[in-house]
Amino acid sequence: MNFFEKFLKHEVDRDAIFNYIEDWHKNPKGKSLIDFLGITLEQYHLFLMEPEKVESLRKLEQTGSFLKRISQKIK
Repeated sequence: MNFFEKFLKHEVDRDAIFNYIEDWHKNPKGKSLIDFLGITLEQYHLFLMEPEKVESLRKLEQTGSFLKRISQKIK
């Protein structure tokens, strides 16, 4: 499971991203940093430049997942 998946499940906090970045530098496993973390470039910038907004990102992602599940059940 990547950083973002764990973040969305409240298994890690936003500051854990720095540990994941350090792990990537040690062993990138052939992935870009963005792929290793499981986030988009825009999300990466948010984590680094505007960390106070990251909790809102988690709520938006969770709401979107919830709405997607509901819409699939309706179909």
